[in-house]
Amino acid sequence: MAICPPWLDKSFYVSILQTDEDARGGHSPVYVISCRVQPPVDSSCHYMSTIERVQVEYCVSSNSSNIKTRSFLIKAPLANNTINESILIDNELLMYDEIIPKILEIAQLEVAPKRYISPLTQVLVMDDLKEAGYMMCDSIKRLDYKHAKAVLVTLAKFHAASVAIKRDHPEAMERNGVETVYTHEPKYAERFKPRILMRLYGLAKVLQTINGCEKFGDILIGAEEAFWDLIVEMFKPNSKLNVLNHGDFWTNNMLFKYDSAGFISDVKLIDYQLRRYCSPAIDLLYLFFTSADDGVRMRMYELLEMYRHTLNSSLAELGCPQRLSRNDLKEDISKCSPLILLICLYLPVIFPDPDNHFDVSKVESSEDSLTSLDFDVNPLLLPFKNKYFRSALPEMCKELETMKIFKILMRNKKHKKKH
Repeated sequence: MAICPPWLDKSFYVSILQTDEDARGGHSPVYVISCRVQPPVDSSCHYMSTIERVQVEYCVSSNSSNIKTRSFLIKAPLANNTINESILIDNELLMYDEIIPKILEIAQLEVAPKRYISPLTQVLVMDDLKEAGYMMCDSIKRLDYKHAKAVLVTLAKFHAASVAIKRDHPEAMERNGVETVYTHEPKYAERFKPRILMRLYGLAKVLQTINGCEKFGDILIGAEEAFWDLIVEMFKPNSKLNVLNHGDFWTNNMLFKYDSAGFISDVKLIDYQLRRYCSPAIDLLYLFFTSADDGVRMRMYELLEMYRHTLNSSLAELGCPQRLSRNDLKEDISKCSPLILLICLYLPVIFPDPDNHFDVSKVESSEDSLTSLDFDVNPLLLPFKNKYFRSALPEMCKELETMKIFKILMRNKKHKKKH
């Protein structure tokens, strides 16, 4: 049975429903009859928050027999302050405050679940789209061609809308586009850089134990600063077309709805904590190297061209003069290819191991444990024991070698040593 957090009580739901005109139907006050916490959302679907699924029965008159039902997803910070990333939660809340409504207004694109006003500042309350028939694809099986195509159409429209928002509301885009993870800015780097480089260490040690991958692990050892500089540069806006990226564009952040014939009728995107303003190649590479099945990867350039045409036609419809050329997209994909190495650091979460389940919300951690090199102690290294992750690494290393990312890293590593 799901355990309800102490603050998740009837008064919490009354506050939500009371401030929502659709829920009240023009009446007041709201009376909550019951609230039932459903089995919680799988902790492998999220990494820096807890998500509760709750069904609430209520009426708008104490004597009313007209009982209504609403289902919510309630996203809250982790209780453990050591691994709680409040910066990222603030990012998502600001997106819902400023950007999501403007995308609907400017592009008539309902890209995210409805958000409700929460009585708690760092708690996000959304419609549970499962009740409306939306489903998440299997992250292990990954997306087939029809799902990849559908989500790329939505992404292209989302990106185009962000260009229009930048034109009409530059201050809002400036606030929402700030890079809060991969940056040299001290207030962010002090928090995130040590943790990401610890994951790089974990990846290196795992590679050194896999036949045929040992040399790649050796390259990563001692390459921490070179890697960080490479990644920071990649996430900066370029001189060509920049968009607001979703930033965490993988299977578990996409919801699909189907019509009676089984065709995809709508796509929604969730989890905007890592939004960032830079090249659209970031979202595109993230999709293909975290969530596309082998057949989709083989047709990557065909799908990239479809994305580009949809983006350009959407920009034209929104009155934006910018266009993304085939050559510019190709250059951006090449420039941002080190993202594939960064993705490897998160593969243990992307490909969860059912036999070695990792639930970050239940990890007892401290600042000391986060600096430990023991895979059984450090919560950043624990997921690297994942067998699905290990089985995917040889193929990922081939991709990295083909795209000359290890050579780039070695060159940067030597340059850092000289200086």
